[in-house]
Amino acid sequence: MKYLFFLILVSFSLVANSQDYIFNAKIRSCPEENVILTRFYGDQILIVDSILPKKSGEIKFNFPGNSAPGMYRLVFPDEKIMDFIFNKENIELSSNYYFLMDSVKVKTSKENTLFYKYLHRKRDFEIK
Repeated sequence: MKYLFFLILVSFSLVANSQDYIFNAKIRSCPEENVILTRFYGDQILIVDSILPKKSGEIKFNFPGNSAPGMYRLVFPDEKIMDFIFNKENIELSSNYYFLMDSVKVKTSKENTLFYKYLHRKRDFEIK
């Protein structure tokens, strides 16, 4: 009986810890063509998923709880890219397709807020 109780308790804790996370981006002027989600693994870039954006420019990916944290990249038509950090949190951002990396506004995500602050400051420094 104790063994059964322990097994149920462990099963419940594993299910409770397997929270899914959402990546949601609104890209103005985004063409309705396939967008590929990739992730970096060492010196490799691995394809994770792909999606056709909605007419509104919304791109939404579900990250299961067991997804690897790290640097991910969206690859758009014309080889435009958008990098972001996934670290077990929901991510919400917006941008303009024609100025993809330069116009990113992070709405939800501590890591990506810092990441894009860094990228924007680096860009501003390089322009001077």
